[in-house]
Amino acid sequence: MRAVFFCASLLLALPMAAAEKGTSTAQGVNEQMATAQAMRSVPKGATVVDTTCKEIGVGAFTYRFQCSVHWAQ
Repeated sequence: MRAVFFCASLLLALPMAAAEKGTSTAQGVNEQMATAQAMRSVPKGATVVDTTCKEIGVGAFTYRFQCSVHWAQ
């Protein structure tokens, strides 16, 4: 009986946990611009948990940055 209750409570909690987290991604010519653009999509009142950036080659000696901002409410 306890196992059934535990599994049921997990199934009910998962959608709530998923609704409280998010990621915003944007690209820019440098890390600062890409991060700022991604931050614009973070909901008001949310807390930024992590920021990651990676460099993307778009041509000969030309690069852009893609940054993701992970947030939680």
